[in-house]
Amino acid sequence: MKMIKIAICDDEQVQRMLMKSMVRKYLEGAHIEAEINEYETSEDFLNEGGDVDVALLDIYMPGLTGIELAQQLRAQGNQCGIIFITGGNEFASEAFEVESLSYLQKPVEYERFQKVMDRAMRGFARTSAIEITENRETILVYVSDILFIETMARKLVLHTLARDYETYYALSKMIEMLPSGEFVQISRFVLVALKQIKSMTDKELILTDGTELQIGSKYEKDVISKYEAYKRRA
Repeated sequence: MKMIKIAICDDEQVQRMLMKSMVRKYLEGAHIEAEINEYETSEDFLNEGGDVDVALLDIYMPGLTGIELAQQLRAQGNQCGIIFITGGNEFASEAFEVESLSYLQKPVEYERFQKVMDRAMRGFARTSAIEITENRETILVYVSDILFIETMARKLVLHTLARDYETYYALSKMIEMLPSGEFVQISRFVLVALKQIKSMTDKELILTDGTELQIGSKYEKDVISKYEAYKRRA
């Protein structure tokens, strides 16, 4: 499996250290393996960076700005996820033109950074996993393999493409562990992977493996809204 490559480009060493710390925190929490490289200037990035999957770019740098770097990357056909991190907001329109994932202002709040990284990692879902305990054994379950999750008696059952896993986590805890925007709660006891939904009506949905699930009446509007939003992103 291809190793994910993440680049940080900022002319201030302190900022590079802060961003690298946040990236590592995110990767550890999401159980994602990635290579992280730092660059002091846009020119260093272009000369040494090569192929990259996610680029965290400062805008105000000597020489080529982060915007100009992003323009060159796009001109070269690089479709990496670009996240601008800067002290101002006057380049927001330019950031949109190069199809950046986000435009974060310093100091960056980790919660916002985490949500943006979730979006950046969507294309690498097979490398994302959650850690659960089953029969006193710690197990990694790949997020992309999960069909749906349900509470049964005192246990939480993760139904995946390969097999079912049983743990004692609360459903609310599991929601916190999973990537945001990838799952939707369809009833008090059931959480479904949006990518696994094959078809849906107001009252029920059918998963890619043929499983049919009922949608709770109080969850109907939220399920439809989140599913439509997911399809627009996909």
